[in-house]
Amino acid sequence: MGSYSFDTIFRVLKLEAPVSVEASSTERYEETYPQASIVRYNFPARGEMPPVKFTWYGRGSEAGAAGGTGRRASPEGDGEEEDEGLLFVGDRGKILCAFNGGRPKLIPDAR
Repeated sequence: MGSYSFDTIFRVLKLEAPVSVEASSTERYEETYPQASIVRYNFPARGEMPPVKFTWYGRGSEAGAAGGTGRRASPEGDGEEEDEGLLFVGDRGKILCAFNGGRPKLIPDAR
């Protein structure tokens, strides 16, 4: 599912192929994806833009994905799955949004 949510990240940060990828996961469901997974990507500098370290936390790895926010993994639903969302963690704060990028919220709220 991660590849479906990467479009915004790749487009905005002008990412192309990573220089390295490291992945770990739990046991997988019998016919589908793992119960939990973490994938770490390292991208090179792009022109004036610095290198990027990008970590994707798959379903079941909520402790890491919550990034210390104490919040659920996603904002409230609007017809979407209520347990899906994106959390962007930067050097100066976090942005929590729906899986499609909708309803973005700055964390902490004071930002």
